Amino acid sequence: MKVAQGYFVYVRQQHWSIEAYHRAIKQVCHAEKFFVRWKRAIRNHVFCALRAFLKLEERRSCGLIASWYELKRHLIDRAVGDFIQRMVG
Repeated sequence: MKVAQGYFVYVRQQHWSIEAYHRAIKQVCHAEKFFVRWKRAIRNHVFCALRAFLKLEERRSCGLIASWYELKRHLIDRAVGDFIQRMVG
């Protein structure tokens, strides 16, 4: 029975990893958001989204960022800060 429980935990962890990957590629790399109808343009967009995700994963695995979402958050913070600086200064 313990072996079955251990295997269940392993499969559940694998499943969660796949779900996290899908969520990140949609939210961070915008894999679903494209406004083209040509097959080649769609393939290019999906390829670029996958490539962007791989770059994020590379940076995360090297310890350069803590999570896939960190870079996006910092980009938004910087954009808001730049906007405020322009409005004030």
